Amino acid sequence: MLANDVIDALLLGFAHVEKDYKREWGWWRYRLDGKLFAALLTLPEGYKGYRAGRVLTLKCDPAELPHLLETYPCITPGFYCDKRNYATIYLDEAEETVPAGLVEALCADAYRLAVARLTKKRRRELGI
Repeated sequence: MLANDVIDALLLGFAHVEKDYKREWGWWRYRLDGKLFAALLTLPEGYKGYRAGRVLTLKCDPAELPHLLETYPCITPGFYCDKRNYATIYLDEAEETVPAGLVEALCADAYRLAVARLTKKRRRELGI
């Protein structure tokens, strides 16, 4: 099940992840060393043409993103993020349309991409 608390526990299970709430946006943000790699939020009905629902926005490999967008209708270009590097997953739809474990794997990939953006020195300091 892709409940918010399950996703929250998964993302916070990665080393050195910081979570905060951006009240102005209504986002739970997950960051590594201050850099966003995931956000959990609920889009209201009729917001700027987007579908309403619980969404998870994740940093994504730009080479993998086109395949995800073509294969899964519940995955769209990143909401309010760089659409070349982020994907948004409509969680309620994903429970029925994506293979088991895909959302978890995409969370791990997002974290891996965030780690890769750190300098070697910073990775050593954090022990990751």
